[in-house]
Amino acid sequence: MTLDMPASADAFWSIYDSTGIRPEFLIVVLANESGLNPSVANGAGAPYVGIGQNSTAFIQAQTGMDQATYLQQPASFQLTHVVLPYFKSNVAKYGTPKSGWQLYQMEYCPASLTWAPGLDDVITSPTQHTDCAYSANASFDVGHKGYITPRDLAKVLTVQAAKPSVQAVISAVYARRPWLSPEDPVYGATLLSTVARYAGITVVAGSAAVIFMSVFGAPAWAPRSIRRAFS
Repeated sequence: MTLDMPASADAFWSIYDSTGIRPEFLIVVLANESGLNPSVANGAGAPYVGIGQNSTAFIQAQTGMDQATYLQQPASFQLTHVVLPYFKSNVAKYGTPKSGWQLYQMEYCPASLTWAPGLDDVITSPTQHTDCAYSANASFDVGHKGYITPRDLAKVLTVQAAKPSVQAVISAVYARRPWLSPEDPVYGATLLSTVARYAGITVVAGSAAVIFMSVFGAPAWAPRSIRRAFS
């Protein structure tokens, strides 16, 4: 990870203060987009660069910089001057995302929040909503269903959220505001309520979630009360 701390941590909080987007949601999204590396350019040759993989046209409009100059800027600059205005504009149109997968949907195809609000709704397919570029993002469709859903985005983010390096960034950001606790970075809310809501089970003593955390402990991004309970 190439974040300039603590400036990047403060930039994540600046985005939260301006948009309501929780840092943990944005961290897992950016981890998947760029590996949290502000000097990354799109490997497929598309004009998307930096920590947020924003378009060079948007970057030029926001900063007046060309691609080469922008890629030399630290993560905190890119977060404040490009990532923030990008999401602020979309939050004004579609509301504040309540989960990491909703934020990734806003990153990938903002307008789809109106027609694909549920985890299993179709965001795009080769013949539907082609403006969301199924072909260029077919890797999201891991099961080769022939379409992409918000659940596909959640699965991708779950991989990122499990990485110790990503968990370390979330912890470092929250260390700047120790009176707050992160939610589940993929599904939002607390870990236990997430399990109940998305796995369709009742969280009680002896449930799969409780047994799992009793053995392995709660993840670093779980609320402090849960981490204490399973430490």
